[in-house]
Amino acid sequence: MQYLELPEQIRLSLVRGFVERSWRRPGVTAEEAACSEARIADERAHTDGMRLRSALDAVIAAGTFAELNAAELAYDDVAGELNLRYGSGLIVMSDEAEELGIRGFRGQGFATRSCVLVGEDLVAS
Repeated sequence: MQYLELPEQIRLSLVRGFVERSWRRPGVTAEEAACSEARIADERAHTDGMRLRSALDAVIAAGTFAELNAAELAYDDVAGELNLRYGSGLIVMSDEAEELGIRGFRGQGFATRSCVLVGEDLVAS
C-alpha cells in the first residue's frame, strides 16, 4: 500500500492527531488550526498521529548528542511502525534529507532541526 492511496478519513485522523498534540503553541498556522478541527473518523490513526508528534517533539527537544540519538531511534521505531501500517514512505525517517513527520504535510510551523549541537552546547543556526 502506498501512502498516496490512504483513505481520506484515515489521513485526516492521522494529521489531526499529529497537529493536536502541539497545536496550541504560539504561531499556529491556519492549516494547523483547520486540521485540529477535523472529525476523528479513525481513533487508531488519531492516536498514531499523536504518538508520531510526541516522538518528533523529543527529537526537537534533544539537548545533547546522546539525547538526539535516543530520540531519533525512538522516532524511527514509531515511523517504521506507521509506514508498515499505513503505507511505505508516509512517514519521513530520520536518515532521509527531508523534514521529519508526515510526508507532504508542512503545517508544522517550524523546522525540526532548528539548532546545531556543538559539543554539548546548543548553537542557533
